[in-house]
Amino acid sequence: MSHSIEQLRAVINYVPDEGKFIRSSGKEAKGTANSKGYLLIKVLGEIYAAHRLAWMLHHGDVPTMIDHINNNKIDNCITNLRIATATQNKANTRLQVNNTSGFKGVRRMKNDRFYAVIGHEYKKHYLGGFDTAKEAHCAYRGAAIILFGEFACP
Repeated sequence: MSHSIEQLRAVINYVPDEGKFIRSSGKEAKGTANSKGYLLIKVLGEIYAAHRLAWMLHHGDVPTMIDHINNNKIDNCITNLRIATATQNKANTRLQVNNTSGFKGVRRMKNDRFYAVIGHEYKKHYLGGFDTAKEAHCAYRGAAIILFGEFACP
């Protein structure tokens, strides 16, 4: 970040309840979404991720990582943003597009059994084999709540 928070505040205002940015001209800074779905806004010739800009303007500091609580990467209301570790941020993710079981943390094996798996502290933990994907997902959810607390995502 080459600009101070004070310099940014001089040219753009953040509306925390709406997650919007208003330029000093009075026009809304809409930005564009990048390939990962995050909103990017150009301010003073530099590109900022909107969630990071929101946090900086509202709280006055620059955290390492910010999590979107509801997983909506363009919802930058301050109530939807929280500081997170990399592990917490990864825990709060939705079902991956390449998942074939239909449930987060569940793999279907060739023997038609469903296995619950969870990653924690750079290790995969196998939670057991189950007859149904739903049973395996319940095991995953239980472990996720214990390991990740409020960051556990269904």
